[in-house]
Amino acid sequence: LGLFAENRYGLKEMGLQAGAFAYPTASGTFGLAFSHFGYELYNESKVGISYARSFGSRFSTGIQLGYINTHFGDLYGNAGAPVAEIGFLAEPYKNLFIGAHVFNLTRSKIAEYNDERLPTIIRAGLGLRLSERIFLATEAQKDMDNPALYRAGIDYLFMEQLFIRAGIQTSRQVNQISFGLGYKTRRLRADIAFSTHQVLGISPHIGFVYFFNGKAS
Repeated sequence: LGLFAENRYGLKEMGLQAGAFAYPTASGTFGLAFSHFGYELYNESKVGISYARSFGSRFSTGIQLGYINTHFGDLYGNAGAPVAEIGFLAEPYKNLFIGAHVFNLTRSKIAEYNDERLPTIIRAGLGLRLSERIFLATEAQKDMDNPALYRAGIDYLFMEQLFIRAGIQTSRQVNQISFGLGYKTRRLRADIAFSTHQVLGISPHIGFVYFFNGKAS
């Protein structure tokens, strides 16, 4: 069970809350996810069900079917659309990871006016575990209607249960820097982070993951 919240640029109107629950079985893992962004005059809500499974010890893939509802205040009301996602994670060589994710495979339409559609977003990344304490990651993200984003980060196991992290995001318009801490026990993982926007300021992020049976990894 995982819970996450962020407050973009310190504005309550741009708050995001999200959660996910995953249940592993012998035939794969089933999941349920939800998120809510915004405030009473404008908000976006999403719910999705997912299924994932591994093929051997070095490749896994998953799909999610969901529904997004957008509320435009009292004047425009609600508009919604189904949305499909797919992703995979591979480890072709020991400690080298490759992943990709596609959001809105079907280019779902949210309104007839001006042929307005939900964005289709493609993300791909690489991860490299240099040692038991250091993990490096990089990612590229492309919205079909917007310039690409590029991200890179480092995760360092500072103490036995304490992680220190730092990252950067860059695009044609703006750059952001992030930093954070993570704490892990046998069943609980807690993370806090702050990202800085060169114009809009600081955004705090916090997340918790609880493992009902097994060990946090």
